[in-house]
Amino acid sequence: MEKKRKVEIISNLKKNRIDKDEIARFALDVMDKMNIFGSISIFFCGKKKIKELNNEFRQKEGYTDVISFPSGKNYFGDDFLGDVAICLDIAKENAFKYGISLDNEIKNLVVHSILHLSGYDHENDRGQMKRKENRILRELNLK
Repeated sequence: MEKKRKVEIISNLKKNRIDKDEIARFALDVMDKMNIFGSISIFFCGKKKIKELNNEFRQKEGYTDVISFPSGKNYFGDDFLGDVAICLDIAKENAFKYGISLDNEIKNLVVHSILHLSGYDHENDRGQMKRKENRILRELNLK
């Protein structure tokens, strides 16, 4: 069976338009750099939704920029790596705070979340995830 990569981008945000195709291509590039196969979905949401997700699934109050939901096999036998939720409002705030474009901040969050979907955990790995994240960002010409 041929290994494949697939990225689905979901956004129903009315006031904030994102280039779904560009983000999907970037996520596929990240997966290629990491030599991982399977499918992921990336959901863009606002502050209210990310706060609900953070509370329900992480038992943490407040807002966050991104949440990754690692998975296993899906019903069709394909490797479903998991889902990602990115809060566009927080991404905008962080982009301003870090002095980078919103596009670059979104791409940083995509790399970060795909690493989480692949099993990395920056809270327990003594910097291994951050080093890999920085390497991928450099290879893809991002800061």
